[in-house]
Amino acid sequence: MLKDKCVVYPEEILEAVDRGEDIFLTEFSIQEGALSELMLTETIVNSVIRLVCCSFQIPVKFSGTKFLKDVSFKGTRFTKDADFSKCEFLKSQPEIDGVEFQNRETRKKALRQLLGRKLRKVWIVHGRNEQLRDRIFNFIRSIGLEPIEFGEAIALTRKAAPYIGEVLDAAFDNAQAVVVLLTGDDEARLRSEYLRSNDPDYERNLAYQPRPNVIFEAGMALAKERERTILVQSGFIRPISDMQGIHVVRLDDTLSSLSELARRLENADCDVDVKWD
Repeated sequence: MLKDKCVVYPEEILEAVDRGEDIFLTEFSIQEGALSELMLTETIVNSVIRLVCCSFQIPVKFSGTKFLKDVSFKGTRFTKDADFSKCEFLKSQPEIDGVEFQNRETRKKALRQLLGRKLRKVWIVHGRNEQLRDRIFNFIRSIGLEPIEFGEAIALTRKAAPYIGEVLDAAFDNAQAVVVLLTGDDEARLRSEYLRSNDPDYERNLAYQPRPNVIFEAGMALAKERERTILVQSGFIRPISDMQGIHVVRLDDTLSSLSELARRLENADCDVDVKWD
């Protein structure tokens, strides 16, 4: 179903679903027509549905519907009530990046209905600092979230001997947020033949920096899940030029730094179990 006009009415979408047609709409306004709402409840939908950057000017009720193919609401705005309770997405989870809802409470309810347990899943990238790793894992659990263990990420690939890249892709795809722990586990400096007269001390002398795998996975996360990646730094590390300008959570021994991490996780739409004063 391809449209060459900017306004679509709900009955047109329902008729296309009845015919089993795939629906591809981008930047369309879906307004009240013969029907005052788009109701697709307790239905089996055998259509690819991509409603990208659209605007729903009517209530949407998809409760109890089974979607057999891909569904995307990426960048779409729901200005009225949206009910996705008890929906089943049998092929893959729906795309909802950049989706907007009527208000914060409506958003939280709808995301719980659409993503369910994924909202509690967090992938944590870390190096050799096991003490900090355990501290963050315990904190994540204390606010109602579930860190994905490495063994669990391997199982998510559904392969007996996956490559590490496949494990990371599975972890990123199944986590609502990625937390990258930047800790000074290695020591590094620039080789003397490449030094310049104006280079700072951390280029001339050994200085702390994260493990190479942490830097690499941080880049992967920022490229793949920019809006849901949180960088957490503990102590001094050599500056990473490509990460300059990204706001980093500075972790110390205070409760306020952990509270800041919890707020960032909530901003990434994680289902954080914290009541803010």
